[in-house]
Parts: sequence; C-alpha cells; structure tokens
Amino acid sequence: MIVRIEYKKTNSLIFISTLDIERLWERILRRADLNLKYTEGYNPKVVKDFSPAIPLGVFSESEIIDFIIIEDLEIDYVLSKIKKVSPFDLFIKRGKVINEKFASLSSLTTHIEVEIAGEKVKNLNFKELELEKNIDGKLKVIELNRFIFKESENENGKMLILDSKVSLKDIMNKLNKMGLDFIITKKNNLNLQNDKLISIFDLN
Repeated sequence: MIVRIEYKKTNSLIFISTLDIERLWERILRRADLNLKYTEGYNPKVVKDFSPAIPLGVFSESEIIDFIIIEDLEIDYVLSKIKKVSPFDLFIKRGKVINEKFASLSSLTTHIEVEIAGEKVKNLNFKELELEKNIDGKLKVIELNRFIFKESENENGKMLILDSKVSLKDIMNKLNKMGLDFIITKKNNLNLQNDKLISIFDLN
C-alpha cells in the first residue's frame, strides 16, 4: 500500500535542510516499526518521495511524503505509529492510502500557494517585481509576473499562487534587498488540471 502523509514544518524545523528532513523521515519511519519497502543494494533506505523542497527559513503548512508499506493496514493505525516517534515540531496533519503512483510529487506539483506576511508587504505589487538570477555565470533579470497565477491580499500580507518553477529563494533575496521584514509560509502544493488547481494531497 502506498501511504501519503501531509505534515507541517514549524519552529526549529524551518532551519533544517532538505537533506536533513529526508534523514529525519528515514529515522521516523524506521522507528515506527512498519513493514516498509526499501531500496536494494549495500545501504538500503526506505523508498519515499517528497513534495518540492523549500528554502531554509520558510514555514510550511503543507509538506507531503509518499512511502510504501508491504502489507495492508488501516491508515489511522499507521498515523498513530508515526506520530508516536515524530518530533513535536513536525505536525502530522492527515494521511491516506493512494491507489497508484504515476509520477513523482515534484513533477505533479505545477504550482504552490504561499503567504508572504509583513506590514509593508501589503502595499507591494508582486507582479511588478523583477528577480535577479545567476544563470551560467551571468546575471539575468526575470519578471516575477511570468510566474504568478494569482495574487491577493489578506490580513497578514499577500497570498500568491506561483508556478513551481519560480525560486522562493530568489523572492526572499529580492525582498531582503528591498529592506522588508517578512515571513513566508507555504500553504499548499497544487496541480493544474483543465484550468483548475487541485491539492496534491487530494490527487488519486
């Protein structure tokens, strides 16, 4: 059975690298004492897949992991085993069993929804921003508008639905150069189908 879990990254976990998050999940899944599928070879690891990585310092309310258990179990039982061995700042939101896996979570994620909170952020028009990116040793300017699917305002700042190809790190660098105080929280991983955005967790 293929298990999909959605979890939050909060507190100290926002300062842990993507590689360390993967190592953390390796320990959690092993300690959960489940009959997991492992890679072959000299140093077998749990077969698992993650939603696209986010930069250090970014909160997330929607991180996703897929893994395989070699027996049929109730999802509530699996979640209870995992919650018992998870650190307090890794909050398990929900889980489910998916029927088949056709593609990686990264390839399924066409867009991400983020909140950029900050008092001065409210007055910012992100569609007018230009990002600087070093490509093949050359500094290039990229219009952020090309990657914005939707921009709206909320009580904390701005909500953006962005093409997953855009770099949150480049956006952070731009806002830092502008001298703005801000907090970024990823709200959702999305897949665009027939002009409709669907949460990755809800696929299949």
